[in-house]
Amino acid sequence: MQKIRYVNPHGKEVILEKGPPFVLEKVTGTGAEDATLLTSEPAFVDGKYFHGLYMGDREITASVHIYGKDRKALYENRQKLMALLSPGQFKEGKMGILEYQNDYIKVWIPAIVKKGPQPVNRQGLYHTSVQIVFYCPDSDWRGMSQQAARIAYVDGGMEFPLEIDHESGVRFGARGYAGSIYNFGDKPTPVEVTITGPAVNPEVRKVATGEYIRVKRELFAGDVLSIQTDPQQMQVTITRASGSVEKAMGYLDATSTFLQLEPGENKLQYFSEDDSTASEIIVRAYDRYGGV
Repeated sequence: MQKIRYVNPHGKEVILEKGPPFVLEKVTGTGAEDATLLTSEPAFVDGKYFHGLYMGDREITASVHIYGKDRKALYENRQKLMALLSPGQFKEGKMGILEYQNDYIKVWIPAIVKKGPQPVNRQGLYHTSVQIVFYCPDSDWRGMSQQAARIAYVDGGMEFPLEIDHESGVRFGARGYAGSIYNFGDKPTPVEVTITGPAVNPEVRKVATGEYIRVKRELFAGDVLSIQTDPQQMQVTITRASGSVEKAMGYLDATSTFLQLEPGENKLQYFSEDDSTASEIIVRAYDRYGGV
């Protein structure tokens, strides 16, 4: 079973599936994405040097049969499909959402219609093999819902039964904010971080690599710092308790990294230059897949 649901920028949807009126015959372009290799070819050296790669965009092609219970209904459904999937609606730069589902997984990807339906062949009450091409500038598939984790304040440690009086007993431990979030996908994924104040120069750090993102601003009680590390829509904003919104990209520490979660468990820490234990830190991310 394969099914496509597309929601255009105006919020209107069309479903392509096994049954009428829009019968999905086949879909291509959902698998592993193509990579562009970065290489150089030095003089008088055999072969090439490999420097890395980056992932390209993606095109998904759906082949559809349009059905109507009579000829009038056939042309009515044909017109409806053209209206929902007209490439002209993307002139303002807004994208739609394409959901793909098979017997194992359901995922989504931002997409526009590159080639709308152009019915040519008709057999009885069907327009057959109508091709629709969706263009996806970011080739990653996303899970249907975000993973979310709270970075909580930890105040604990270990006690040792030494022969020392109770008042001066020795205790080893650590205080601070710590948490973890799991990436069930097969690719690194960007995060959305929200920090509710109070805080001074708040910082979120990925334990495994030491990478961090720090914003050099003070948050008062009720202020909310929002950080989005998706390369397609990077942004840092502060919403004050009064409701005013500040752009805060310019307050990033120069050595900050736009964090990505690796597949598997990711342990995170939070730091602030004040002693507050009342801050609230939420990290959200979509699982990402290179192909389905």
